[in-house]
Amino acid sequence: MLKALNINKYFGNDHVLKSINFEMDQGEIVAIVGPSGSGKSTFLRTLNLMEYPTDGDIFFKGESILYKTVGDRSIQKKEKEVTPIRTNIGMVFQSFNLFPHKTALQNVIEGPIIVKRNSKDEAIKDGKSLLGKVGLLDKKDHYPSGLSGGQQQRVAIARALAMNPDLMLFDEPTSALDPELIGEVLNVIKDLAKEGMTMVVVTHEMNFARNIANRIIFMDDGRIVKNSTPEEFFTNKQNERLNKFLANIDRE
Repeated sequence: MLKALNINKYFGNDHVLKSINFEMDQGEIVAIVGPSGSGKSTFLRTLNLMEYPTDGDIFFKGESILYKTVGDRSIQKKEKEVTPIRTNIGMVFQSFNLFPHKTALQNVIEGPIIVKRNSKDEAIKDGKSLLGKVGLLDKKDHYPSGLSGGQQQRVAIARALAMNPDLMLFDEPTSALDPELIGEVLNVIKDLAKEGMTMVVVTHEMNFARNIANRIIFMDDGRIVKNSTPEEFFTNKQNERLNKFLANIDRE
């Protein structure tokens, strides 16, 4: 479903992503872990072109997101050509990013009405269903300021699902939450996993990665250092940098 080929990303002189190669199949759940500053979130954001890579290419369902062929030349797609592809890739951020002046339901129905041109009645029906799915139908008329962090993040997940994406990207979805609220968000993601949703999750929740992911990727200094099954990831102790990372996690 998704393939990244030789992705490099510079911010000025800072080489943030270094020759990243990655692919995943439909239905897979890939967890990305690593220390702060390793490039995890930047890599995730390149997968739906929230950050354009400096070079390399990204393919979604066999089609390049970045480039098109015109005659015998490969040229970068315009933003309006990227948008239809991007709508099939949902994104959930660590900081929720809800519209503060809109209710939970209004946040969820915004995309389907504005981007997908769904009727308001259809969007409301689907939006209520999705809020029910994340356990928040009773909060549909509440504004973000009246919701807990965990509730806001669940609304954000419902909002992303409202676009009916084929792929979901989660950028540390629990990092801004108090410890007692983390479980309610992880449970929603676990339910999506059971339903077969294809997902890439940047996370520091190692037990979640161990129990839910098909594969775990460890990034360090802008590179993929390890890409393996959870069992191999946690039992193979041959990578010194990974061992140090896991040891630090265990002490937290």
